Amino acid sequence: MPYSSRGFCIVNVSSFAGHVLPKVLVPRHVFKKVEISPKAMSDKLKSYVHHFPKKQRSNIAYPVSKTFVIWYSKHIAAELGTREAHIVSVSPGSFSTPMGEKESDNGAAALTQLGAIKRFGRPEEIASVLAYLAEKSPVYLTATDIAVDGGDSGLMTKKDMANMAK
Repeated sequence: MPYSSRGFCIVNVSSFAGHVLPKVLVPRHVFKKVEISPKAMSDKLKSYVHHFPKKQRSNIAYPVSKTFVIWYSKHIAAELGTREAHIVSVSPGSFSTPMGEKESDNGAAALTQLGAIKRFGRPEEIASVLAYLAEKSPVYLTATDIAVDGGDSGLMTKKDMANMAK
């Protein structure tokens, strides 16, 4: 980011999925390879996912990719913090959009029942968080993931995670 001015902002969008896998199933050690060769990292992650039964691969690959977004945001925040950059990731839960509603039958509706709010989020709720983060004012808010999921990730138990993986 040599051409960015002081105090710039990067907001990476992850997903609630970045919080659902047990830590033991996420090969975080592979993420560091992105600095040397993004392709080598990608190849290693593909190889890792192929160790799972074919039916479960997408249920592993997507959350691993979203966990990477969270990890990478924190990783680059340390490097760019001296330039007063604020780098965060945002992990939306289930939202009432055409795409979100398509996922309703695939577990998204049941997922909302695990959280505090017990409903799909409204588009303006995530939009207001993203707009706030894009302003220059929250420089001190950096190297973190902001879950905008109605409390789903904060209240989900290990048992809930295991049930989702089935």
